[in-house]
Parts: sequence; C-alpha cells; structure tokens
Amino acid sequence: MVQRTGVKVLAGETIEVTVALTPTVLALGQEITVIGEKPLFNIEETSTRRTLTSAEIEKATHKNIKDIVASQVGVVKSDDEIHIRGGRTYENAFLLDGISVQDPLSGTGFGLRMSTDAIQEIEIITGGFNAEYGQAMSGIVDVKTKEGGKDYHGSFSFKRDHFGAFNKNIPLIGALSETSPFSFNTDILEFSLFGPEPLTHFILPALGLKLPGDFFFFGNGYMFISDDFTKIRAKQLYSSTFHGTTFAPRQMNNWSSMFKLTWRLTPSHKLIASYNGSASINQNTQSLQTNLEYVPPGPGYPYEYEKNLDNFSTFTHLNDQFSLNWTHTISPKTFYEIKFSRYFANLRSDLEGKNWSEMREPKDIVTQPVEYFFSPDSSTIYVIPGDGFWDYGNSYTWHDHYVEDYTLKFDISSHRSERHKISIFINPGSGN
Repeated sequence: MVQRTGVKVLAGETIEVTVALTPTVLALGQEITVIGEKPLFNIEETSTRRTLTSAEIEKATHKNIKDIVASQVGVVKSDDEIHIRGGRTYENAFLLDGISVQDPLSGTGFGLRMSTDAIQEIEIITGGFNAEYGQAMSGIVDVKTKEGGKDYHGSFSFKRDHFGAFNKNIPLIGALSETSPFSFNTDILEFSLFGPEPLTHFILPALGLKLPGDFFFFGNGYMFISDDFTKIRAKQLYSSTFHGTTFAPRQMNNWSSMFKLTWRLTPSHKLIASYNGSASINQNTQSLQTNLEYVPPGPGYPYEYEKNLDNFSTFTHLNDQFSLNWTHTISPKTFYEIKFSRYFANLRSDLEGKNWSEMREPKDIVTQPVEYFFSPDSSTIYVIPGDGFWDYGNSYTWHDHYVEDYTLKFDISSHRSERHKISIFINPGSGN
C-alpha cells in the first residue's frame, strides 16, 4: 500500500503527484480501496473559510446566492443586505471567478444575479483572509462558475404555483388556483447546456479546418416572475432602460443569462471568455439600498401607494460583466493568471421614462364627510386627512445610478514545497 499525504488541490488548479509502484500479481476478487480524509482542523490554514460545492448547493433549500451565503456561520442577512461578522455590507468583497463584481461607487455587491445551476463553487471567507483580497475589511464571497466538458449535458426545469383561475374553494386542488392565498402567481424557468463547442468540433473539421486545442462552452438562462405575497400589482410595469414592458409581465421580474467559452490550447495553456448579465424590474423600494444614500429600512412593498401603484416608480437594475482569463502552467509547481474584466451596473428609478421634473408630489385626498380635530388648549382647527394612502401623484424618488468599471489583474503562484508557497498579485486598479 502506498500513501501520500499533504497534497492540497485548489479549485481550477492542476497538481501532478508521482507515485512509485512495485509490480505484483493481483488475486482475482481482491479490491483496491483509495481513501482520502479531510482533517478536522487544517493547522496550516490562516483564514476562516467555508467552501460550498455544486453538489451541496444543489441539495440546499435556498436557491439564490444571497440566501445561501446568509445561511453560513458568521453571516447575517438584514434588510436584503449581507453582513459578515457584524460588518457593513460595503465592507465585504464580492468576486465572480476571482474578479470583483462590486459597485465601486457604493461598495455594495450581489447586484449581478445568477442561477445557482451555473455555480461550481462558493467560497466564503469570514476572517484572516490573505493580502490578495483588497478593498475588504469584513469578509470575502468568491463565486466560481461552471465550465463545459468533453460530453454534452443539459437540464431544463419549469416551476409554478398556480394552474388556472378556477374556484379556490375546491378541496386540495383549490390551493393551486391563481386566486388562492397560497399562490403568489410565480413562474420559474431555468435551463443549462454545456459540452464541446459545435463550430470548432464539427463544422470546421468537416470543412478541412482544425484549430489547435479544444473548445468547450457552458450556457445558462434563468427567469423568475412573481406577484409576491401581497398579490397587489400595478396594471403594467414599464422599464425605461430595458425593453419597456417586454420583460415586466409581473410585479417582480428577475432575468439572468451566462455564457462561458473555454479554449484549452494545450494542457498547460487555457483561455476563458465569459459573459454574465442580469436584469431586475420591480417596485421594491429596497432596490435603492444598493447605493450609499440613506434609505430607511422597510419591507420593500410601497404600502402608502397601494391604491396608486400605476403612478409609483419602477426600479430597473441592470448588471453585466465580460471577462477574459488566461492561465499558463509553467511547471507542475508554478502557474500564473492574467484577468481582464468590464463590469457595468445601472439602477434607474422613474415612472415610464419621465424626467424628475415631470414627477408630481403625492397627495392623500380628504374624503367626505370631512372630519375635524381641535385641542381645547389651541384655537387651531385641524382637518383629519384621508385614509393614509396616496391617491394622486408619484414617488418622491427619481434615481439614476450608472457605473462602468474596468479591471486588470495578474497573479503568479509557486509551490516550493508541501509547506511553502510563494504568491505575487498585481492589480493596477480599475477605472470607471
């Protein structure tokens, strides 16, 4: 029996292990068992981290990144914001495949929505992180996305909590009605497809053209539309920055897409080009908490405008990222990476594309019979206002938040021995 201990393999890294074997005769029926145990404590680890694999994410009851991260020790979700070890949300760093997807103006992250089916691994570092992670004091959340492989695979799922506008009082079946209080009028669509890239694997070779190396792709799409628990909605939401009413059929509308192309030029050279985009259209006031302006914490639903939702603002939050990642393995112990990224974010709050000067102050109209209030100690007579809901006018807030950020990053790592590693990280900065 041969044992090798102390072999550490990081995500996306290739380690070569040489094992000398002695030839022998194996009796029929004899089994060879290879066992690897994860130590309870890693005495060489200086940071506090938790790594969730795609298998663990698939089994989790939470189906979005925020809730998965919030379920970890030392992490709390409050007012739709992530707090790690008591720190503020802008004291965290949010990375996608090692590149920041954090709004550089507000310091907040998670604006880029993703399907959990596209995630290979989530690493949450809650303390003692290395110097390679800059611009963070509280914690690190690093999401690694999947890549394509040599075989074609795909998945498709569609979920909904309603099956028609029939009588909600029918036993059992009535709970599936659109009018049932248990239905939020929710539809969830998700699909993935990955494998060898068809153009370079089939079409070009058939034409007598062969590019060096192998190409693989991974694609994913996600849709979440719902009327939420209140089931009170505007007649039609309108996004002034994302195709009008096309992608706003419900009160809450979340869309995301991802495409990754991997070119394995040689076993030691790899180039990855990826795109991630998302759009969120709703009337949730918590959308404004993505910036540093003070927004009083609230449930998100604009209760005061419940009778006037058609004249309340629509929030459109757009995010997309394009990145290039070049990896070169110089030797079995040394490799370097060069990463380039463009990140775009835009949060717009308006009413059907109107300018802020066209917005009208909301009014709560006094209804008949008029009720009066006065104090014996004062000669002033007051008129009791209406029912507490705005009957006329628009939201007090008009907002337009725009960011375009470019990042260039270089790092080289060398494992000198089982206990010694040298890493150099260079990040010239970003511009927007």
